[in-house]
Amino acid sequence: MERRDVFRILAAGAAIPIAHAAPYKPRFFSSSEYEALDRICEAIIPKDEEGGGAHDAGVAAYIDTVAFHADPRARESWRNGLASLSLVPVDRLAEQEKDPFFARLKAITIEAFFNSTVGCEYVGYKGNAGRLVFPGCTHPEHT
Repeated sequence: MERRDVFRILAAGAAIPIAHAAPYKPRFFSSSEYEALDRICEAIIPKDEEGGGAHDAGVAAYIDTVAFHADPRARESWRNGLASLSLVPVDRLAEQEKDPFFARLKAITIEAFFNSTVGCEYVGYKGNAGRLVFPGCTHPEHT
């Protein structure tokens, strides 16, 4: 994969609107695969009293876009990995920690979540802000 391909994939993933007016239609995964992916991602980062989970963040849409733009070998890996992981009950996913596909899915779920609006709100990220003045250290022992 060339560097330009990576940038194209990242740009496509970043262009996915998180708050969809209409339900997202998967481009790579079938509807049932996409539902399984969404369910697994939500089990990895569930919604709780502190904020939304992977479903609310649109993680499955992000992963679908990455898989859609992947090379044929990676696409096969996504499809086969998801098929095998879909057979595991959601409450037993933690037991799959040593499975390379699960580790990859968990990593991209975390990446997508914390790059979403929901993930940024969860950690309190308000965006980059410029400063006109940098006050420096104000500890008495450093003045």
